Order: sequence, then structure tokens, then C-alpha cells
Amino acid sequence: MNARLDRFGRLLVPKRLRQRLGLETGVHLHLEARDGVLVVTPVYPSSLLEVDDGLLVFGGEFHGDPEDIMKEVRVGRLDGLQSHEEPC
Repeated sequence: MNARLDRFGRLLVPKRLRQRLGLETGVHLHLEARDGVLVVTPVYPSSLLEVDDGLLVFGGEFHGDPEDIMKEVRVGRLDGLQSHEEPC
């Protein structure tokens, strides 16, 4: 199967090959030159959660303000609790 680089250096992987390999939009690819051959390998992230001293810890990259995110989580939990309260 052949492909061609466009003028921006992008390579389009044909749909049949993407489907056969299970490659989905947004997957990260590792590129390596080996003996004059381009080797493309999908990179799947490992679990972002790790157990550290018995606690589940987020080990990924954090985006945004942690305090804002925690506020959103708390509001969502409170809303969920209030919707489960029985009327008096």
C-alpha cells in the first residue's frame, strides 16, 4: 500500500489500514528511522492513575486551574446529593 506526503509533510494513512490496525483519530504515533525505513508505532498512554502508599493518585499532566476543577467537582457532587434527598 502506498501513501504520499503532502506539501506540509503530513502523511495520510489509508482508511483500510487505519481500520485494520485499530488507529483512531487523535492517536499519538512514534516515528523512528531504522535502517533507512520509517517505522511508525502507535503510542497508547498508560493508566493515568497510580497506587501510591495505598492511595489512588493521578499521574498525568494537569490542564487548567486545579482549584477551579475541584470547585466544579464539589458543585456536581452537592447537586447530586440534593437531587437524591427525600422531601419532608
